[in-house]
Amino acid sequence: QKLGIEILHIPYKGAGPSITGTLTGEISMTITAIPGALANVQAGKLRALAVGAPQRVPQMPDVPTLAELGVPGDVFSPTFFGLGAPANTPRPIIDKLNAALVKASEDPEVKAKLATFGMISVASTPEAMGETIRRDVENFAKLVKAIGLQPE
Repeated sequence: QKLGIEILHIPYKGAGPSITGTLTGEISMTITAIPGALANVQAGKLRALAVGAPQRVPQMPDVPTLAELGVPGDVFSPTFFGLGAPANTPRPIIDKLNAALVKASEDPEVKAKLATFGMISVASTPEAMGETIRRDVENFAKLVKAIGLQPE
């Protein structure tokens, strides 16, 4: 709506089926995370129009960011992966898990492996990750309400 584009949502059971639907012409486009689409983009089977990352992705250097195209920052939410634990997990365990994840995320081998999937390793804190999740839930709830999306 913010971009003045009408897109009919076609529900798929995940990124893989939606990419297959795009490849076969069943649907005309998909919005998906880079890791699922990268191999097909690199093989020339899919054309990436833009990335929602804050900067261009090294594996697709010619693909502009949404910001470069003038798309407002609140239109898309970047994909992220995080580790969750039960709410009652003791803080020392949370801190130990976070320290291990931060250490792993800074490892050159881990960074290189993630890069092969078009992913960028970003270390964070449990509080920052919690805030990201709360913000996304709030933003997506507003979006669902605004467009009248109903569960199927």
